[in-house]
Amino acid sequence: MVLCTSLVATQNDEFYDGSLRAGVAAFEAGRYDEALTKLHVAAFGYVEDIPRYETAESYIAVAAQRVGRTDEALLALRRIIAAERIDRRFASLPVSPALRTSVEGAAKTLLTPQLASYLLNPPQPQIAAPTPPAPPASDTVDVNDLLAGARRALDAGDLAAARAGYEKVAAMPDLPHATLLNAAEGLCRAREFKAAVAAFERAGAFAKGEETYRYFYAVALYETGRYRDAKRELAAALPFIKQTADVKRYKSKIEHAHD
Repeated sequence: MVLCTSLVATQNDEFYDGSLRAGVAAFEAGRYDEALTKLHVAAFGYVEDIPRYETAESYIAVAAQRVGRTDEALLALRRIIAAERIDRRFASLPVSPALRTSVEGAAKTLLTPQLASYLLNPPQPQIAAPTPPAPPASDTVDVNDLLAGARRALDAGDLAAARAGYEKVAAMPDLPHATLLNAAEGLCRAREFKAAVAAFERAGAFAKGEETYRYFYAVALYETGRYRDAKRELAAALPFIKQTADVKRYKSKIEHAHD
């Protein structure tokens, strides 16, 4: 069993490595649509390998910008930043100076200065700051209580209350990845699709096992008119989720949508 598991892992690595090489070759040849298809596959396989994941997303950001797929380029940049928040590796990626310059240029064009700084400034040594005093207990907001209340409102059909609760959670700073995904799914179920997309994109890259959230992201993208992105996310999620009546309905809608 150990030998078989090792063999499967090796085959998967070879598959994703091949996708990255093919994507880079197509990129260098100027075949950007072909490159994007290959690079998205590689990025999906590298989600737990930050240097290779950021490399794939760097090529995606530049290729997408060059063919006018701005939303796709923006999402790739945000995914790099989400990975940087875990481990600062962008400054040491083994990519060409030309690609790095193009990524930095895309960041300056598409991101706010605060977000772009993750890709423009090398990490600096951290200087410990005094720990601020804890806020009074009366000012403390329990995120889990907010989520639970929003879910109860959603189950009761009170979409306005559900939206308000999930939006309050999604607006909080420094939320964990899992909490943002929970709020984003709730916003989608409450049909607040634009806010759901923003929360999903703030959460960053999906990990293996989070394909159900990826399906809801596809739904939110479809409902906000981003059909190309919705098709990509749905295709990545479908092999791993149960084909319920709702899933089949949205599958038909998304697959037949036209930009």
